[in-house]
Amino acid sequence: MFSTKYTSENTSRKSIQGLSVSIVFILSSAFILLQDKRPTLFIIGDSTVRNANKEQWGWGTLIENYFNTTKIKIANHAMAGRSTRTFIKEGWWDIVLAGLKKGDFVFLQFGHNEGSRPDKGRGGYRGVLRGTGEDIVELTWRDGSKEIVHTYAIK
Repeated sequence: MFSTKYTSENTSRKSIQGLSVSIVFILSSAFILLQDKRPTLFIIGDSTVRNANKEQWGWGTLIENYFNTTKIKIANHAMAGRSTRTFIKEGWWDIVLAGLKKGDFVFLQFGHNEGSRPDKGRGGYRGVLRGTGEDIVELTWRDGSKEIVHTYAIK
């Protein structure tokens, strides 16, 4: 009788283990199959690309109409009022980088907000240094953090 009980418990344990393994396998398979394998077109830029004002939307808002979205995803990360510098400084570029995978694309358009020289004023907050020289501007912000803005160097 002892060996029969042991065998029944053993068989029951094996059945539960087998069922558990099956459930894990089914869930894992479903997760793999449901992953979206389409490439993504990431769009970054300023208000000329994306604007909440429906009368002046920006091309990035409407570009999805020109793609077959069953074959490619469109991810518009453009932010009105941003320059290349503020897009990076505020962490928006990091969000895009975290989502990039092999086969994805990035469209970018900046320039509209880049007209001023970098300083701590309203316009200078998003300003950039133009050209390919070795110009540098060092800014110290209210919180004591320092930012060094420089031109694109050619080496």
